[in-house]
Amino acid sequence: MQFVGEVIAIDKIADKVKKISQNAALLKLNCIKTFCYDSTKALATDQTECGRGGPPFLRESFDRILLDAPCSGMGQRPNMAYSWSLKEVTSYQPLQRKLFRVAVQLLKPGGTLIYSTCTITLSENEEQVAWALQTFPCLQLQSQVIAYAVFGRWEEQMEVKYVSVDLTESGQPADPVERVGWRNSCVDELP
Repeated sequence: MQFVGEVIAIDKIADKVKKISQNAALLKLNCIKTFCYDSTKALATDQTECGRGGPPFLRESFDRILLDAPCSGMGQRPNMAYSWSLKEVTSYQPLQRKLFRVAVQLLKPGGTLIYSTCTITLSENEEQVAWALQTFPCLQLQSQVIAYAVFGRWEEQMEVKYVSVDLTESGQPADPVERVGWRNSCVDELP
């Protein structure tokens, strides 16, 4: 971004918003604005509903959107002792779709929408992306790359490399790569 433009961070949990604000201030990132708001309601239906610099926003307000959707979190810290019911695990999909619908409407033509979760369930990842591509013909799936950081001595800066990784039959990278995180899906809106 080169400190041009702004980043709008929205979450309905006040503590998360506070932490984002604190981290932005610590890093002297003045281009980040945070809002405690329900993202399912972030789309204004007309000019009179539009917030001043904050939510709700008019259609096609954003060049890029990172939708880090609420999820079951089953990929965060795998635990074989989960006591969740099937109903609890599947309860996230409708909310994720609501958020997806809002995000697509807020995205400018030609913009980029990244959908991300920290779970491993097909219903919250691949099935959601397939649904979005079918529901919104303006979206197209982009090829994925995995980003990982390579660290040298402590006084050297971190160098980030973007690489394609071949997966083995088990779904794990063929080469032992230390992963910072997986980007689930990136879709661009057609111009």
